[in-house]
Amino acid sequence: MKSGDLKTMVLSVLEVNVGLSVRDINEAVDRISSRDNAYTTIATVLSRLESEELVIKKKAKIDNRTVNLYFLSEPAYKKEVNGMVKDIFRKFGLNAVKHLGTLFDADLDEDELEDLEKKLESKSSNL
Repeated sequence: MKSGDLKTMVLSVLEVNVGLSVRDINEAVDRISSRDNAYTTIATVLSRLESEELVIKKKAKIDNRTVNLYFLSEPAYKKEVNGMVKDIFRKFGLNAVKHLGTLFDADLDEDELEDLEKKLESKSSNL
């Protein structure tokens, strides 16, 4: 398994669950990957994600012990959503985005779609 895959799995676990310890994340990733990942490997991935500002670590008292809990940061959500929308552009073209607009009751014309595509490209390069 590539480290990028492990990083993606850790982020996906944190998308679904809020405020998890390294042990909780490790167990969830092991279930997803059907592998036994070392606790230290998951801790290292979390440390790297924290340095990339994709994950936030907060201390909490649980059963009279201080534990680090991990959360997705706001930039992580934005990056994930941006990546998903770009994938939709790549896979299905502007018509798919136009369909998304109809789901939100927004009637987008071709110029607005092209403008949206440009904005997504420029914003994703800033993340």
